[in-house]
Amino acid sequence: MQESIRDESATTFASRFYKALASGEPVDLALSEALLSMSTPRPTRENPNPHSFVDWGIPVLITLADDLNLFNLDTAAPLPLLQQFPL
Repeated sequence: MQESIRDESATTFASRFYKALASGEPVDLALSEALLSMSTPRPTRENPNPHSFVDWGIPVLITLADDLNLFNLDTAAPLPLLQQFPL
């Protein structure tokens, strides 16, 4: 983050960002999706008619990496115990 952001924005950003990473998307795409989710108005109980979030431009990604995939989901997970030690 370039600066601090509101709690609502941080929750929205983190939820979408980590969901995208967990589904195997590269970091740059996960960041883009999280930024888009922050710029979409979301109604809440306290604010049923929200305006667009103002914090969407604060998260940035600066990298020199060639590969932005953090995980290889095919090989990252260990085998279940039943497959490791068949009966």
